[in-house]
Amino acid sequence: MCKNESILSNERGFVLIASLLILLILLVIGIAATTTSTIDMQIANNEKVHQQTFYQADGGAELGSRVTYENALCINSGGFTEDPAGSGKRIIGKVEVLNLTFASPGGGVAPLPSDVVRDVAFYPGNASDNDSHTNMTIVGKTVATTGSGLAMVAGYEGLGSSSAAGGTHVLYTIISQHRGLGNSESVVGLEWKLSGHLINNASSADCNFD
Repeated sequence: MCKNESILSNERGFVLIASLLILLILLVIGIAATTTSTIDMQIANNEKVHQQTFYQADGGAELGSRVTYENALCINSGGFTEDPAGSGKRIIGKVEVLNLTFASPGGGVAPLPSDVVRDVAFYPGNASDNDSHTNMTIVGKTVATTGSGLAMVAGYEGLGSSSAAGGTHVLYTIISQHRGLGNSESVVGLEWKLSGHLINNASSADCNFD
């Protein structure tokens, strides 16, 4: 005897299809989670590199003030003596001074430092512009100091500030550019004041790099 059965009511294979659909959904969720995790890691790594680059540039500006102080004491002696001889620069540890008299007051505006335009360079690793390094440009201008008499707490102004008001001081603009990993770059600038009396009366005995 023949029996009519609609193929639309035949549910054989439903479990297999449902399982495949669930697996497909789980696969999509897994791919999305993996992609999100990868993006989060990239963002975190970029943020880390950005912070490292910024702090290196900030440290370069502070280093620039110390090198400026030493160079200012050598101005009356003709600036730093080049070393190695014939190189046109002075190497002090990991610091390369490319302008031997950069602390001489001249006014003007400090240009944005680069691998081409710079007075001082700092190489924490290899002395190569292909690795992470910091470039600095430094320009000083003579400024009249206001007031008169003895400023008893002038020490708070920092290294090289005059203890006596009046006269002149040299205001240096120090711009530091750090070129870090992944072509990251950060630029930090500061102004730093040094007593004009200290510079004008410095002798060869005060210069540590003549």
